[in-house]
Order: sequence, then C-alpha cells, then structure tokens
Amino acid sequence: MGGSFVRRSMLGRSVDERSGGKSGWHPRGPPCSVRQGSVKNPVAVAKPLGLLKPTRSVWRTMLSLRTRSLCGNTVSASWEHIAILGVGLIGGSIGQAVRHRSLAKRVVGLGRSPRQLEIARSLGAIDEGTTDLSHAVTGADLVIIATPVNRIIEQVRAVQQMVEPGALITDAGSTKSDIVRGCGEDRTDRATFIGGHPLAGGERSGVDAASPDLFEKRLVVLTPTPTTPADALARLTSFWRELGANPVEMSAEEHDRILAQTSHVPHCVASALAAATPAELLDFAATGWRDTTRVAAGDVGLWTEILKQNSVPIAEGLDAVRTQLQDMIEALRQCDWDRVTRLLQEGKQRRDALGS
Repeated sequence: MGGSFVRRSMLGRSVDERSGGKSGWHPRGPPCSVRQGSVKNPVAVAKPLGLLKPTRSVWRTMLSLRTRSLCGNTVSASWEHIAILGVGLIGGSIGQAVRHRSLAKRVVGLGRSPRQLEIARSLGAIDEGTTDLSHAVTGADLVIIATPVNRIIEQVRAVQQMVEPGALITDAGSTKSDIVRGCGEDRTDRATFIGGHPLAGGERSGVDAASPDLFEKRLVVLTPTPTTPADALARLTSFWRELGANPVEMSAEEHDRILAQTSHVPHCVASALAAATPAELLDFAATGWRDTTRVAAGDVGLWTEILKQNSVPIAEGLDAVRTQLQDMIEALRQCDWDRVTRLLQEGKQRRDALGS
C-alpha cells in the first residue's frame, strides 16, 4: 500500500501546533443570519497558495504563511467565500476548522432545514446559512460538497453553472470512482472539480458532533485526473494542510480499492457481528463487543449508498474475510491449536503495526 501514495503533503504540521495552541477560538461565531433570500455577491478568485514543486521564494512565502499569528482577525483570509453543501459532521467540522483558523472571509452553509442551519451557525460552523443553492455558491471561490455520495454528481454539475470563473469545487465522499467519472463528463470552463475524501469521522452524524480539530494529522485523499490544472490542485492541497491534515494523491480507482479494505469492509463486518448477536445477550456485551461493532451504528441510508457505489471491491474484501473466518472455523473444529495461534498472531501483528 505504501506505493499507492503518489505525493505526501509538505509542511504537514497543524495550525494549532504552529501557533502554539493560541488561536482565540470561540465556539459561537460573529452575528449572522440564516435566510432563504438573496445574499451579497463578493466576487474574488483566491490566488494559488503554492506550487507542487515550490521554488525557494515560494518556500519562504509558504513558511511565512505558516508562522503568522492567528490571534483575533490579524490573519489574511486565504479564501473570500467558502460554500459548504451539507453542514453535518464533516461539513460542520470543515466550517469550524476554517473559521477557527480565519482562512475565509465568509463561510456559507447550505442545508434543507433553517433550524439545523441556525444550530450550525451557533456552533461556529458557518457565518450564514441558506436553503437556496444559488445563494450559497454565488461568489464562492471554494465549494465543498459534504452530502451523501448519491447526490454529489448532480450537485457538482449544478454548482459548475453558478460559480465564477476560477472557482474550485471538491467533495468529501467516501467513494470516488463513480463521482470523478460522473463529474468529468460535464466539465465546463467555469470551475474545476477535484475529488476529495478526508479520512476522519465516526459513527455519530450531524453538526452537533463536529469539531474544528477533526482533521488534525488525518489523511485526506485527493483524486485529480490527468486534466486537473496544477494550480487548482495546489490550492486544494494547501487548503487541507491549513486544516492540519496530510493530503495524499491517488487515482479514484485506487482510492476505492484501498478504502474498501480499510473502511467499507470493516463496516460490513461490524454490522454482521452485531446482527449475529442474539438480542437477549446484549446485557452481557462488554468492551470488546462494543469496540468491534461501534461503526455499525452509522447511518444506514448513507452506508447503503457507499456500498452501492463500491460494491465490487467490497465484495472481494469480504471474500478475503470469509477465507480467514473459514480457516479459524476449521482450526477450532479440528482442535488445531497451533493453527489457531498462528491465525490470532497474524491478526495481532497486523493490528500492532498500526499503533494506538
């Protein structure tokens, strides 16, 4: 798997580390409104924050950006207007992280419920909320789509018709092949789409679970295509670095093969284990059962769409799990304790390699 990552991030420290933890973060942002009507239209295109192979002068500029003060409003915002479509756990955490680090002059969230958008605003995830897509993205130089994977392609295509030239669109979906392929079929000169997937989150959903530190030291997979403009990729890479994450690049297909093994198959296994446990025994479920089945508590509708979009690699991964389980079943029935020990040791070594 080590050879899968084409590039790793440079200057990967988090903003909090660079500022000594003195960020002046307040959970509740400045006064703003949640509305369904028009919004002002600040039109600005952010300049690229760096190059994939920086020159010495660019390195000096990047280093100076990373050592600047984060107290109050002294930081020059990297983006004029960031729009977040779907202000739940991931979208809300992105919004909090952006506002925590003063990376944008304005963060607008799109949602279906004005009440939930007001909660997101009160938690510091957005400056303003709206239920109207055009109002959310008009004037945005960065649009982040953090909705269920089955809605992303349609939303990317709609946003591309509304944003200003030079705008950048990305997503946070857990699958990439279908999304990148679908968005690539409808390219325009108005905006660039680059697939993305922050490897962060949990079984809890909703903006109530959001955290400005969710992406600290976490991998974020970016899936550019051969036609992706280098400056757009550099801007998105810099954005995730500023949130404390470690961006890596790979193809959409490689992403889906890897995430099938490390995320999607584990979810299926956790769900199967939970379903196989008789309800009358749950009073006896202790730490081991709870830890192993924790992710099975995730949103069923969301996970159904993920499994639908990445079904073949997931099925192959489940076949490998079935082989391991069958080996253990045979060893137990044959009282082959050396084989049992070997199987347990293989699992322990693989888990120990990850660390705590």
